[in-house]
Amino acid sequence: EARCDLVSRTLVRLTALDSESMDPEERIDYQLLRSELEVEAYDFQREDDREGDPSIPLEALSAVHEVLIKDFAAIETRVPLAAARLGRLEQVVTDVRRTLKRPPRIWTEMAIEDCAGTIDFLDQFPEIARLAGAKEVSPLEAPVTEAKRILAGYRTFLVMEILPRSDGTFAAGLEAYSFHLKTGLQLATSAADIRLIGRREIEKSQKRLTDEALKIDP
Repeated sequence: EARCDLVSRTLVRLTALDSESMDPEERIDYQLLRSELEVEAYDFQREDDREGDPSIPLEALSAVHEVLIKDFAAIETRVPLAAARLGRLEQVVTDVRRTLKRPPRIWTEMAIEDCAGTIDFLDQFPEIARLAGAKEVSPLEAPVTEAKRILAGYRTFLVMEILPRSDGTFAAGLEAYSFHLKTGLQLATSAADIRLIGRREIEKSQKRLTDEALKIDP
């Protein structure tokens, strides 16, 4: 809800700007940001990702990794920030466990597999901080251990409770797909046109494969 409200308020402020008075580079940045936020706002209204995306806790941990590797502040500042974000993982997992319903089976299977890899990857966080120049990485040690425990429990939850009921679809539907084409990707090509292009390319590829097969075995 907080994220949705932030996106809505930011869009209002962006819309009030006079993009015509911007130089070309600023106008491109403005258009990209506005289209991204419009897509976010649309998707917030269309569905709640927490109901169908089992990878949200993993994405949260990816954001922690970015705190450690992106040089937006001194590493002495970034280490405690990363530790604090790791400390909020349990809140994220609790929220997702409460809201997750019937995701697509392939998404659940991918999340289960990624959980295992992420648990191992978490052990590297202190070394990543050390390589970035941190003299003190101990603030990460306890949060990393706790995050591994939480993620292991979440993986068990996915295997035991979510996988058996993972029969959802990841198909967005024509209306949403068309909106993303026009607003998100800023393409004039319609969904129907893209379908025709795809079918033509499939037919071309099938013909080339057939031609090559006949050369090998007439």
